[in-house]
This record gives sequence, structure tokens and C-alpha cells, in this order.
Amino acid sequence: MFGHPLTTFLLWLAYFALHSLLAADALKALARRRFPFLFRWYRIFYNTIALFIFVWLTGRLLAPATVFLIAPTLPIQVAGGLLFLAGGIIILAAFRLYDTGEFVGWRNPQAGAQLQTSGLNAVVRHPLYTGTLLVVAGLWCIWPSADMTATAAAVLVYLPAGIYWEEKKLIRQFGDAYRNYSQRVKRLIPGVW
Repeated sequence: MFGHPLTTFLLWLAYFALHSLLAADALKALARRRFPFLFRWYRIFYNTIALFIFVWLTGRLLAPATVFLIAPTLPIQVAGGLLFLAGGIIILAAFRLYDTGEFVGWRNPQAGAQLQTSGLNAVVRHPLYTGTLLVVAGLWCIWPSADMTATAAAVLVYLPAGIYWEEKKLIRQFGDAYRNYSQRVKRLIPGVW
């Protein structure tokens, strides 16, 4: 337990902000100019830092001294498990559209990459975020603590900003192809938003 839900909320927001900052084109361009001999490892560095902080935050979140806001009854926990499972399946299915080596940083991105609009990307523009929302909702049902509530709140507060910055980057990368795609396919919830 972090000691106070506000601390949890702020730590997750800081994590999300750092994640976006390290993914920003401007910071990557600066790193490429300042450290050209190391830039090839930038994505691995970025993912390693993100993973370690994520594991630390998650481990602290599930501390045994947690006080629940509501009693996690069996039906609520089963519903949570189903949400968590659905979110995990969506995340795994979404990753199938990406080059894992490029995503992790083992391979450099190929020039002239094509906009992926098939599979789950034909249903929503950000299936990884949709899956994340379901996973977080499921975890809250399973572990309805004040810290988990603060975590869910941080995800909900940050997600629109994260999507906004990501879409700006995708428009720079793919131009009208992404603009046309975004008019046909919703962000997170098919047919809604």
C-alpha cells in the first residue's frame, strides 16, 4: 500500500507522463542528436524503464495490508476476472498486429511503415488501451481498494491525454491515411467513442 490514495494517483500519473515523454518525437530526436551511437538502444532503454516502474507500482499496489472499499464478493470477483481476461485477450490479439522486435527495440523501425487498420484496429483505433481499461476494471472488481481506485482514476484521467498525443504522432507519420481512418473507426469503444 502506498500510504494514501492520492500518492498512488500521483505516482501513476507520473509514470504515464514519463512514458509519454520518453515516447515523444522531440525527445527521441534530441537523444538521436546528442547520443547517436547509443540511440539504437533507445527503445530498449525506454521499455526497460517503463517495465521496472510498472512492476514496482503494481507490486506496491497489491500489498497485503490493503483495506477494501467494498467487500469483494464472489460474483463481483468473477465479473472482475472475466473483465480482466477479456482485456488480456484484447491486448494479446492487438499485439499480433505489431512487429514485436521493433516494439521492444530489438530491431529498428522500418522506413515506410504502413498504417495497420486490420484485425482489432478495424474495430477500434487503440485496442491496447481498450484492453487496458478492461484489465483495470477487472482488477478493481477483484481488488477494490482505495489504491486500486486511485489507479483506475489515474488511468481514466491520463488516457484521453495519452490518446491525444499518440494520435498527433500518428497524423504526423501517416497524414491523411490516419485522418480518414479516424473518421471511420472509433477510439476505444466500437460505435461510441
